[in-house]
Amino acid sequence: VFEDPFTFDVLREVKVSEALVRDRSYVAFEPRATARQVLGRTLHAASWQDVFPVVGEEGRPLGLITTEAVRALATNSELLDFTVAADLIAMTACVMEDDDLHTALERMLGESVRELLVLDQDGKITGFLGESEIQAAYHRVTSADRSGAHRASLSPDSLR
Repeated sequence: VFEDPFTFDVLREVKVSEALVRDRSYVAFEPRATARQVLGRTLHAASWQDVFPVVGEEGRPLGLITTEAVRALATNSELLDFTVAADLIAMTACVMEDDDLHTALERMLGESVRELLVLDQDGKITGFLGESEIQAAYHRVTSADRSGAHRASLSPDSLR
């Protein structure tokens, strides 16, 4: 998607905290949630959600269930009776709020995901960062640069 070196330089200027989507409800699971529960709840998840966190007792993510894993459940009903959420964890694709968008994009590309969890310094989920948020931030920064506006004039709210 973004292979031009200039793109990565621009993305280094924007912190994840400036672009992430906060305060929207999302579907998450405890490690012992049954596969039936996972399938049922993901079917009714918001259309924006591509990954589903599995969280431990302290609210910290243990890993993510991907939409591919959910599709596997939907097509293999025999898995529903003996599989739990912890068995479905594929990875933990996440970034910290103070990481830059260059780091986030590299992580997305490296993990082959379209969405990352964003964590605070305590390791708890503060939001999600998707490709569209990175694209919007990139567009706003480069549009501001072309129009002569200074980067510092962009508030976090202007990147959403």
